[in-house]
Amino acid sequence: MRQIIAKRLLESKLTAPSLYVSADVTLTALDTLRASLKASGAKLSVNDFVVRAAALALRDVPEANAFWDAAAGEAKQQAGVDVCVAVATDGGLITPIVKAADGKGLAAISAEVGAGVGS
Repeated sequence: MRQIIAKRLLESKLTAPSLYVSADVTLTALDTLRASLKASGAKLSVNDFVVRAAALALRDVPEANAFWDAAAGEAKQQAGVDVCVAVATDGGLITPIVKAADGKGLAAISAEVGAGVGS
């Protein structure tokens, strides 16, 4: 299983155009919100918030939610917003896909990623 995942990740890296964006952010307000939500029973990771934010950004900027169609020689926009998450586990790297992530709330995203890694 891990060999297949590694092979697919390598293929993706070698065959698909990539765009990297980085930013420095202060997460003090996020930490406060997470603590508040945890006190009411909702355990959410920072990653859950990142997945949701990325999904909403891809929905709002559909040109960024595209793939290169070599046969057509052009970029084609995806119909939906799916977000793949790389998660390191004791058994190796797992990559659950959150389908239609832009339509899901934080709890649903957390549950789906958790289910994908066997939590």
